[in-house]
Amino acid sequence: MYEHELQLQTQLAQQWEARAVDLSHELSNCEMQRDAERLAAQRVREENSGLLVRVQQVASLQQELAEQRRTSDELRNALASVQQLRVEAVTKLDVQQEAFERRERLLSESRQWFEREFQLIASRLLEEKTERIGQYNQQQVSELLVPLKDQLSDFRRKIEDTYDRESKDRAALQREILLLRDLNLRVSQDADNLVKALKGDNKVQGNWGELVLERVLSLSGLVKGREFDTQPTLTDTAGQRLRPDVIVHLPDGKHVVIDSKVSLLHWEAFVSAESEEAATAAMKQQIQSVRTHIRSLSGKAYEGLPGLQSLDFVLMFIPIEAAFLKLMELEQPLFAEASAKGLMLVCPSTLLTTLKTIQNLWRYEYQNRNAQQIAETAGGLHDQFALVVEAIFELGDRVERVNQSYDSLRKRMMEGRGNVLKRVSDLQALGAKTRKTLPVVAVSEPVVAVSEPVVAVSE
Repeated sequence: MYEHELQLQTQLAQQWEARAVDLSHELSNCEMQRDAERLAAQRVREENSGLLVRVQQVASLQQELAEQRRTSDELRNALASVQQLRVEAVTKLDVQQEAFERRERLLSESRQWFEREFQLIASRLLEEKTERIGQYNQQQVSELLVPLKDQLSDFRRKIEDTYDRESKDRAALQREILLLRDLNLRVSQDADNLVKALKGDNKVQGNWGELVLERVLSLSGLVKGREFDTQPTLTDTAGQRLRPDVIVHLPDGKHVVIDSKVSLLHWEAFVSAESEEAATAAMKQQIQSVRTHIRSLSGKAYEGLPGLQSLDFVLMFIPIEAAFLKLMELEQPLFAEASAKGLMLVCPSTLLTTLKTIQNLWRYEYQNRNAQQIAETAGGLHDQFALVVEAIFELGDRVERVNQSYDSLRKRMMEGRGNVLKRVSDLQALGAKTRKTLPVVAVSEPVVAVSEPVVAVSE
């Protein structure tokens, strides 16, 4: 009996031992599953952390995108303003060109009309009066017509000179436009070379920037002292003296201020940098230098100076074309900042284009002034021509009166009964001693009719 129970207990113990082994295996599996779940949870936490960083990056990128869009809108608005100014300038040039062409046509028609009328009047008057007036009268008419001829010649010469100048100006402008690209390239290359040579010397660098600006001004065709002035001394309302580099005059009495004192010291470091890090650092310093100069220049408020009718913006001249293009590529908001402060960044090519536009405005202004002077001269010539015609008609009236007096005197002496010439001729027939013979004339009465009363009286 005890053995049977012992066997049962042994079998039960074996079953529990087998169950314990199974539970141990299940526990191991549970622990492995728990470890796997812990690893999965760790990966989920890491992924969540990465997603959070990405969400933050997306928010930052969205903010930068919004800023870029605002900057793009500002640049687009600035570009639209510049294009509007260009359209207005081109429209004004077209209107002035059309007005000038109308004046040219009017002057040409007036000249032809004057010549035609003068020829008709002169030929008619000369044909009517040539046979009646003598050499002396012809000389007087010539003395009257010679000044008129000279004035017509001067008038024709002025018009031809105007046409010649217009043709030469157009040809010169075409040549300058064809050479503009090569010229800009040479200016840019010279600028890069000189910046490398002027490393570290701000004074010499400033003088060189003014030299490049003066070179662009000379190429524009503007005349110093007439269309622009360099470094004039101005005084603001507080008594502080200011000396802008250049003031360009516009035909309507307004002015454009040009500043060339921007520092390009760090540009040389950028060009000569041997590593990308050094180039990036130098370019950041250059951008900061330009931004500092923008703030400094905007504080001068040239548009508020007494006696200076400046436009709403000042041209900030960057003498190196490559530096200007690099700033436009890397720091577009800089141009919007300058525009908001009343400044417009320009390089040699864009400045030359602007100055060429101003030079064309001045050229059409001078042409309009010359046309006005020619019109005034034509008016004076017309008035003097009217006086000459009036004098010619007055001379004709006087000659007509002289002819009438001559005809009346001739009739009294040579025609009719008892005319003077007949009576004097009868004296010779009656035996008067004479030495000269009177001209043969038609006598209405025979000599006998006159002699009969004489015989009766003698008886």
